[in-house]
Amino acid sequence: LANPELYQLPLLLESSNSSESSMSLVEDGGCGSLLSSWGFDASAEWERIGVGGKSSEIGKSWRVSSINERYELCNTYPSLLCVPNNISDATLKSAATFRSKERIPTLTWIHPVHGAALCRCAQPLTGLNDKRCVADETLLADTAKAWGNNAQLIVVDCRSKAAALANAVNGKGTENVQHYHEAGANLIFLSIENIHVVRASFEKLHDLL
Repeated sequence: LANPELYQLPLLLESSNSSESSMSLVEDGGCGSLLSSWGFDASAEWERIGVGGKSSEIGKSWRVSSINERYELCNTYPSLLCVPNNISDATLKSAATFRSKERIPTLTWIHPVHGAALCRCAQPLTGLNDKRCVADETLLADTAKAWGNNAQLIVVDCRSKAAALANAVNGKGTENVQHYHEAGANLIFLSIENIHVVRASFEKLHDLL
C-alpha cells in the first residue's frame, strides 16, 4: 500500500470513531501502525509468501527493506520493499534516481516451489542519450541471481515499442538490454494501449453487463 497521506486519508478518518488516534498516526508518519489497524501486516504478508522472518529456502535470496518506511524514497510504493538480499539500501537510493517517480524494481510475488519472481518498476530515465545507471544495472543483475544462477531476467514493457521510444524525448524510455547483460535481460513489449484507452474499453464492457 502506498503512502496514505498521498490519497488524503485523513479526510476519510475524520469521520471514524477513533479519528483522534488515527489522525495522529498519519501526522506522525506512522502509516505502518495505521495499516495494522486495518488488519494488514506487511511483514507477516511477506513472511507468508516465504520472505523475511523464518524464510523458506525459496525466499532466502530476498530481504525486506524499511528504506521507504516514511515514504521518503517513493511515496507511491509500500513502506516495506522486498529486494535481493545482496543489495544495500544505498544502492536502492541510487537506483531510485534512475527510475520514473523513484519506482525501483521490487518483488511483488514469488513462486512457492521453483522461486520464479514477479517484480514491478517504472520506466528508466534513459532519455535520448541512452543514459545508464550502475546501481540500477546492479539491482537488476542481483534480481536475476535471486532466482538462481541460470535464471534469465525478462523485462516486460506493457507499452508498445513506439510509445516507449517516444518517452525518451521526455527523458524517459526503456531498458537497453545490452546494458543489462549480467542479468541476461530480454525485453518484450505487450503493446497495451494507454490508461485512458484501457479505461474506456473497460467502461464499454461494464455497460454491456
